[in-house]
Amino acid sequence: MASLGTGSLSHDGSVLFVPSPSARNSSCFGNNLFSSSSTSTTEIENPLSKSDTMCASSAAATTTTTLGNTNVGVSVVLRRCCSFLRVADLEMDDESVATTSITSDISYTNNTSNLQQQQPQQHTHRPVVDPPPGIEIDPKERWIALCTTSDHQCDCDNENDTSVGNNRNQSEHTPIAPMAVDKLASFGVASALDESMWQPDSKTEKLLKKTAGSGSNNNTAWMKCTFQNGKISASTCSFPSSKDVLIWSGSFKHGLFGSDVPAIRSVGIVETSARKLMDLLVDSSRVKEYNKISLGRKDVIKFDGDLENDGPFGKAITKVMRSESKPPMLKPLALTSILHAKQLPDKSGYLIVSRGVHRPGSEDAVADSSSGSAKSEIVIGVNLIVDFDDADHDRCLMINVNHIRSPMVPLYIAKKIAVSTAGGFINDLRSCV
Repeated sequence: MASLGTGSLSHDGSVLFVPSPSARNSSCFGNNLFSSSSTSTTEIENPLSKSDTMCASSAAATTTTTLGNTNVGVSVVLRRCCSFLRVADLEMDDESVATTSITSDISYTNNTSNLQQQQPQQHTHRPVVDPPPGIEIDPKERWIALCTTSDHQCDCDNENDTSVGNNRNQSEHTPIAPMAVDKLASFGVASALDESMWQPDSKTEKLLKKTAGSGSNNNTAWMKCTFQNGKISASTCSFPSSKDVLIWSGSFKHGLFGSDVPAIRSVGIVETSARKLMDLLVDSSRVKEYNKISLGRKDVIKFDGDLENDGPFGKAITKVMRSESKPPMLKPLALTSILHAKQLPDKSGYLIVSRGVHRPGSEDAVADSSSGSAKSEIVIGVNLIVDFDDADHDRCLMINVNHIRSPMVPLYIAKKIAVSTAGGFINDLRSCV
């Protein structure tokens, strides 16, 4: 007998059911399996393929589930129109997630379709194991829906589709998204400043030992300060500043996605203010000015808010981007990620944090599916840009963490490229500010 699929029971009593490939390929999972006569108190979410989405959207108005004496429409997530984010390493505890779900419910459902008002989606309110289409299930992984188009009946493969308004960048964030992005920002800062997880390369180790044995009034004392909070004292570096770039490698010990691949930490001084450098990095139109391997970057989705005005993600710039690059010795690389930029709480500088985003209906997802290859993905990217306490000169200390997983690239080659790129990135920035 063929398996219909697998399922699990969540803490809130809802059931997550993932159909087997044979069941998924049968006419919309079979009309008898999910008939309106079934009695259930659970929410069912299906990882829909393109054909499944069409079946679900056309049947949603007529399919019902009995909840006591009340009939409501079955909750259907048109998942090809959503963007998904990994969050298992962000320690999003159940209590805080439950609070967010309750307080966000009213404002979110007021802007969604009647179908969604009837029953909230799991991915939009809490982290779940169920991955987006095209990703294998990992019991240790957790996913959230970051955002979704404002009209779920849209044709996500039609570039001329105008059902979401005049601007295809418009997108409704989910209730859980602000919490997830805030957790990502905190995780990024903690990772960049966690000295215990980083090992210097040979050149950096020599510089650090030399600095440790010398007095504080020299041009390398700033090297002792790269793991501290707050502004950097002007006394740690004379002007013109040191042109050294420090490099570390390290691994995340959580055992989750990406922990098998080392991350790279790089630090250097750039002769401009933290605000100007942050503005440069956030502006997608200027990427080629400092990134020699970039083929371009475009903003796919922009959320409300900026550094002066509150939005759903606070006083921050938050957007989903698609970038293309041609690393040395590798094929062209396309990455989709979320970028979140904001001022640090103590006003010492700025933080930019990024992570890979999965968009099942996008051109990258289609290309990955047709090639049968695992997708390269930004596990986390951090730019921590801190000003020097120097009234005479604009300069800042830049601390970067780069962690990209590229399954098709041998590990020793990936690490070699990552180290070279990390150092070159800071030098290229210095040349264009």
